[in-house]
Amino acid sequence: MSSAVAKADASADIVAQAAETARAGEYDFDNCLTRRTGRNHLPDVAAALVVAQSSMSDAADLLRVRYEAIKKFVQTHEPLKHLLREMRERMLDKVERSQVQAALDGDHGAQRFLLATLGKNRGYSRKVEMTHEADNDKWRDIIEAARNPGHLLPCELMEKHQRENGQVIDVEPTETADSTP
Repeated sequence: MSSAVAKADASADIVAQAAETARAGEYDFDNCLTRRTGRNHLPDVAAALVVAQSSMSDAADLLRVRYEAIKKFVQTHEPLKHLLREMRERMLDKVERSQVQAALDGDHGAQRFLLATLGKNRGYSRKVEMTHEADNDKWRDIIEAARNPGHLLPCELMEKHQRENGQVIDVEPTETADSTP
């Protein structure tokens, strides 16, 4: 194993240990090297990022250093970049779970959002994606029909057009599907 690989592995281990200690609420920021020396140290920054829930400005405040110094330090240390990515992915997972739960609990805003994003392939979207051939004028009829209430819904137009021609175009309806003519 090369010394560079060994150093990277050691750095990753240091970051993981510091993050775990911070998650347990046992990291001693009052006596950390960063506060004592004014220079960033890998375990201190990792622990501060965990406590600050990936906020670099809050981590900088916790360590009493400048935001720019933390940002540059994170950008130059791969284990810290990995830690931030992982923390942010976990945060997104939690928010997604709460959004799904809100939708299941009857929150109409959450339901609309989930249908427009996760239900997009079922036609629950404001924008219908279709392809078309440049020579074919049929797409103009589909756009016009989508913009006029009382016609087929954009998702129905897309399915019909794809069945007939296998073509797709972008359609942005001007009125909602539930409006009356």
